[in-house]
Amino acid sequence: MDQVILSCVVWTVVILVSAAFLKGLGNFLFEEIIEPYQLWRAEVKARRERIKAEREWQASRTR
Repeated sequence: MDQVILSCVVWTVVILVSAAFLKGLGNFLFEEIIEPYQLWRAEVKARRERIKAEREWQASRTR
């Protein structure tokens, strides 16, 4: 009976540690990879829109 209780405690600890590790890994991936990529894409999109607006403005001036 003691071995069953010990086994349950050990597996509970293993599961909790694994969950904490996976949560940390997920946070790391988001903060270090996904979020910077999203910010970079937003900057690229804003730059393209600004260039497009400048070209349209130049075209409207030459008419």
